[in-house]
Amino acid sequence: METLTKHSFITDEFDIQNLDSIKPYFEDLENRILISVTDLEAWMKDKSALEEKIFEGQGWLFINKQRAINNEEYKALFENYNVNVLPQIEPYAHRLNQKFIQCPFVNQLDKKEYFIYTRAAKNSVDIYNEANNKLRAEESLKSSEYGKISGSMFIKMEGKELTIQQAQAYLEYTDRAVRKEAFEKIFGRKLKDVDSLNVLYDELIQIRHQIAQNAGSDNFRDYAFKMLGRFDYTPADCFQFHDSIKKVVLPFIDKIEKDRQLKLGYETLKPYDLSVDVSNQAPLKPHENANQLIDKTIAVLNKVEPGFGNYLKEMHEKGFLDLDSRKNKAPGGFLYPLPVSNVPFIFMNSAGTLRDLTTMVHEAGHAIHSYLSAHIPLNTLKEVPSEVAEYASMAMELLTMDYWEEFFENESDLKRAKATHLEKIILTLPWMALIDRFQHWVYTNPNHNHQQRADKWVEMQSNLSTNNVDYTGYENIAAIKWQSQLHLYEVPFYYIEYAMAQLGAIATYKQYKSDPKLAIENYKRFLTLGYTKPIGEIYKAAGIEFNFSEEYVGELINFVYDEYQKVK
Repeated sequence: METLTKHSFITDEFDIQNLDSIKPYFEDLENRILISVTDLEAWMKDKSALEEKIFEGQGWLFINKQRAINNEEYKALFENYNVNVLPQIEPYAHRLNQKFIQCPFVNQLDKKEYFIYTRAAKNSVDIYNEANNKLRAEESLKSSEYGKISGSMFIKMEGKELTIQQAQAYLEYTDRAVRKEAFEKIFGRKLKDVDSLNVLYDELIQIRHQIAQNAGSDNFRDYAFKMLGRFDYTPADCFQFHDSIKKVVLPFIDKIEKDRQLKLGYETLKPYDLSVDVSNQAPLKPHENANQLIDKTIAVLNKVEPGFGNYLKEMHEKGFLDLDSRKNKAPGGFLYPLPVSNVPFIFMNSAGTLRDLTTMVHEAGHAIHSYLSAHIPLNTLKEVPSEVAEYASMAMELLTMDYWEEFFENESDLKRAKATHLEKIILTLPWMALIDRFQHWVYTNPNHNHQQRADKWVEMQSNLSTNNVDYTGYENIAAIKWQSQLHLYEVPFYYIEYAMAQLGAIATYKQYKSDPKLAIENYKRFLTLGYTKPIGEIYKAAGIEFNFSEEYVGELINFVYDEYQKVK
C-alpha cells in the first residue's frame, strides 16, 4: 500500500462545532465521480483526512470535558457537538461507506492490503440505522454523566479533602484501623450515589437495547459484537475464556490469598486487607510528583528500546499529559490518539502510588503504538481494536519491569514492586472475566430490576472468586462493586479485551526473558502494523498467539506465578 502523506484537502477553516463548515467536505466526497482505481485511492485518502480531522476534534472535546467536569463551557461544547452536529454527520459517513463498497473499482484494490478496510466499511453499512443517530448522541451524553457523578466524590482523611483516587492510597497503610476507616469512607461515599448510578445504568441499558433493535439485533450484546468489529471470536468464546480463567487462575489466587492471610496473621481477610504489604512495610513511593513520574518513565522507556522515551518527552513538552488527581477531574485514565497533531494525549489520576507507575507505562505503551503506526495511510487502519491496543500497553508494563530501578533504588522495594505487579496480574484476570460475564447477562436481560441485577452480580462474583475475603458487614458494598467500573457506563463490552491482551503481554514477557532482542524486535514489528491485518495475524507478527484455551492460559499463568515466586 502506497504511503499517503498529509495534504491540503482540509483547510484551516474547518470547525468541528459548525456543521456548515464540515458538510462541504462530505458533499465533495459523495458527489465526486470515480473513473479508475487511482481515483478511488485518492478518494479514500481524502476521506481518511476528513475522518482524522473529525476524530481529533471529537478528541479535544472529550479531553477538555474530562479534565474539568465542572466547566460549563466545555460541557456545552461537548453537548452541542453530540446533539447538533454528530447526528447530522453520521448519514454522510454512511453514504460514503455505501459509495465505497458499491464502487466497481473496489475489486481492483489489493485484497490483502485493503481487506480490513473493506470489511470495516461493509460492517458499518450493515449495522447502520438512521434512527440510531439521535440515540447514539443521547447515549454519549448520558454516559458522560458517570464521570461527573464519580468525579464529584470526595472524602476526608486526616483532615484533608481527597478524591477517591487519592483516598485509595490509604488502603496500603500498615495500620489496619486506618485502612478500615478509608475503606468505609470511600464506599460510604459511593453508597450515597448508588441509586443515581443504578438509574443512570438503567437509562443506558434501555437506550442501547433500542439501538440494537433498530439495527436488527435481538439485544445489545449481539449488536456490540458487530459494532466493535469482533470478527475473530464469539460470545461462546468469551464464555470459554471465563471458564478457563476460573479453572486455571483461581487456584493460584487461593494460594496468594491464604499466604497473605497467614503472613498478616489475621483470622479472616477483610476487603481492606488486600493492598497492604504482607510484611507490614510502608506503601511503595515510586515518585514524589508528576514531573518526577514523567522523567523516570522516560528513562525506563529508553532502556527498553533507545528512543521510546523520546515520544513521551515530546508529549510532555507539548502539554499533552494531564497526570495528577484533583478535584473536578473525571476518574480513570486513557490515551487519546490525535492523528492530525500526530501527538497523542495521556490522561490519568496520579496519587503517588505504585499504580501510577504501572498506569504511566501502560499509557506510554499506547502512545508509542500510536506513534509507530502513524505512517499508515488510512485512518481506519490505524484505529486498532482494543484486543490489539491493550496488548501494546500491557506488554509495556512487563517489558519495563526489569528497569524499575529508576523508581526504586532499594533492592527490597524493587522486588516488592515487581511482586505486587505480578500478583495483580493474576488477581485481576477473574475480575475482567466477571465484568464481561456480567455485561452478557445485563444486555441479554435488559428488563431486569435493581434487585435482580444486584443478586446476579453477587452470584457471579461468588462464582468467579475464591470467597476467601470476608465481606460480613459489608454485603451492601459487595453488591455494588460493579458501579466502580467506568467501562460499564462509558464503553460497554470494552473489558474482556484486557484479559485477552494480558495473555499476549505475558507471552511477550516470557519470550523476553529467554531472548530480549527477539522479543523487542517482534514487539516493534507488531506496533507498526496498526490494524492492517486480522487480530490473529497481528499477534503472530509479535511471535505470540491469540488463544484463550484452558491449556494456553495455564501455560502462561504458571510462568507468571513462577516469576512472582522469584521476587516475592
